[in-house]
Amino acid sequence: MKALGLAFVFAIAAPAGAEAQSSFAGPYVGGYVGASPTGNDGAYQGGALAGYRLSIGEVFLLGLETQGGVGRYSGVQFLEGHVFGHAGLEIGGNTELFTALGAGLRDHNDDFGRATDRLWSFGGGAEIAVNDIIHVRGEVHSLFVYDGYSANSWATRANLSLIGQFK
Repeated sequence: MKALGLAFVFAIAAPAGAEAQSSFAGPYVGGYVGASPTGNDGAYQGGALAGYRLSIGEVFLLGLETQGGVGRYSGVQFLEGHVFGHAGLEIGGNTELFTALGAGLRDHNDDFGRATDRLWSFGGGAEIAVNDIIHVRGEVHSLFVYDGYSANSWATRANLSLIGQFK
């Protein structure tokens, strides 16, 4: 059964004889820096990202992306990771407008000791292909943080990414 599931995934991801129709389709890696102007006092973060986008028709894209990084908010350092579902629309051959929905974990030490928060986020942005390999992305996410007790919070996060697209 597992072999059948894997065969299905690979059949969708790489149809025989099909060329990538989009400048944004295929695997990619990159780095990001960002800040949270609301919800946290002086929050910033940076890290790495990796993902895969599948071209659906001539302009639609679906993908999966992971982001992992470190940062600081309200004087507390953290390590966090996210997994995002990605849906996009290619415009003009070099721009993708997209939306993303994700979940993740944040590990940190604060006044109460070590803690792990659960994160849910939704947002979107735009990515521009500078050339076939180098892309620049700007995105904004609303982030819901649940600490496992009662101190839930919302924050807004803005990231700027530099991405290398594989062909």
